Amino acid sequence: MVLYSGSIDGTIKMWEMNNGGIIKSWDAHGGGVTAMDVCNDGTIASTGRDNQVKVWDTNGNHLGTMPG
Repeated sequence: MVLYSGSIDGTIKMWEMNNGGIIKSWDAHGGGVTAMDVCNDGTIASTGRDNQVKVWDTNGNHLGTMPG
């Protein structure tokens, strides 16, 4: 099982729930991540203090950006 978190440091992290270790971490938004959601297909949508909406795949690859 995987848990995703967004942080004030601007990163999105994937956590392994059985041992609590970080699977992956990537810089997502300057100024911090304010909200995020994981879709059924694993795609991640995030918003941040940079006033942008960004879409990511499950490997942390940036798929697109929309202005806030």
